[in-house]
Amino acid sequence: MRKFSLRQQLIVPFVVLVIFVSTSIGWLSFRAGEDAVNTLAQRVLVDMVNRINTATEHHLTGAFIALHSVAPDPKSVPVEQPFSDNLESLEQRFWDASGLFMAVNNYVYYGGEDGRFIGVYRISNDTVQLFLRKPGARQREVYAVQKPGDRAKLIRAEDYDPRVRPWYGIAASQDKAVWSPIYNNFTKYYPTITLSKSMRRSDHKLAGVMATDITLQVLTDFFCAA
Repeated sequence: MRKFSLRQQLIVPFVVLVIFVSTSIGWLSFRAGEDAVNTLAQRVLVDMVNRINTATEHHLTGAFIALHSVAPDPKSVPVEQPFSDNLESLEQRFWDASGLFMAVNNYVYYGGEDGRFIGVYRISNDTVQLFLRKPGARQREVYAVQKPGDRAKLIRAEDYDPRVRPWYGIAASQDKAVWSPIYNNFTKYYPTITLSKSMRRSDHKLAGVMATDITLQVLTDFFCAA
């Protein structure tokens, strides 16, 4: 009995010590692993937030550059030029502007106070659509085009008045570029925000509104990829 008790006295503390050490090591390893996971998760989250901020900033900056290329601030040009809403002239300018940031701001357009509308939508380098509504016309025509002035392939005609769109009214009452509230794109119903700016004639009367879109679908695609 004494031998058994002695054995217990010698072995049990050792076993307890081993269990304690093993438990301590396991707990410390768990804590270290948990801290490592938390640290990694925090780093991933910060990295993702930074990427989202960078992508969002890229989208917003691209919109301002695209709009500025067709409707520059008078203070930024040596000699202020009177605004012309000639559709052919605007078409050429929109071809250039819509190609600046094709992955972000590939649709640049103008809606006039008289109902005229012209927009160039660059889907890809080889696929471009022209949206055209002449003054007095009831419908807007959509063409698949290869170059400015091309009217060979009519895709469709649709009822469309730029003056009733969300981006028009909010800009028409101001003299600086403004962001629209989120609304559904007319053609594909994507959630969209638009950067738009009123265009004035020499007598400061409203001629129309220049605009470019950012579809939230683009940002959604980025978030999903991220």
